[in-house]
Amino acid sequence: MMYETLSTFALAWGAFAIAALSPGPNMLAVASRSLGAGRLSGQFVALGIAFGAFVWAMFAVIGLDQVFTRFPKLPVVLGTVGGAYLIYLGVKGIRSALIHKRTTVGEAKTASRTEDLRHGLLVTLTNPKVGLLWISLSLLVTSAANTAGSKLVFAGGAAVLAYIIYGGYGIFFSSGIARTAFHRFSRIADAAFGLTFCAFGVGMIWTLM
Repeated sequence: MMYETLSTFALAWGAFAIAALSPGPNMLAVASRSLGAGRLSGQFVALGIAFGAFVWAMFAVIGLDQVFTRFPKLPVVLGTVGGAYLIYLGVKGIRSALIHKRTTVGEAKTASRTEDLRHGLLVTLTNPKVGLLWISLSLLVTSAANTAGSKLVFAGGAAVLAYIIYGGYGIFFSSGIARTAFHRFSRIADAAFGLTFCAFGVGMIWTLM
């Protein structure tokens, strides 16, 4: 029974890892903050995303499909809030590029580690596409995670996996070569990050219409 449970968890974790490795708002949040504010800031954003993965995974093992069925407007609320937040970040980056201000879309000189953590958490919790992924995984793992301990193991594993992936992105994007190139072409980078954040935000809201 334990082998079957772990096999099911491994399959779900693998599907989550594949989705996490693909470009999206989470990766963009880590990349922009790591490039703009440095490695520690990027790692706390990744930690926030990992906390978000833990929350989503816990919802998955208690029946996320039932939550969305009971609150059918929840995906719309999440998508609207998440899309608006991404557009806000995008406009911030574009404005920075236009006025050529040194503070970049990823840089937050007055930000605390708590704000970095909240940034990562907000990006992942308000993404309805992430919710849809966990709904599909919920159908796979709900019956396997039939004890409190197994639920914590699955959610904890998802959080660790998320941190490894996004923390790895953070290390890459905060490397000396990456940051040197970023600051050398900061105006272009701000515009690129800004437009991409806006595109993700508009796309997120558009799919809800």
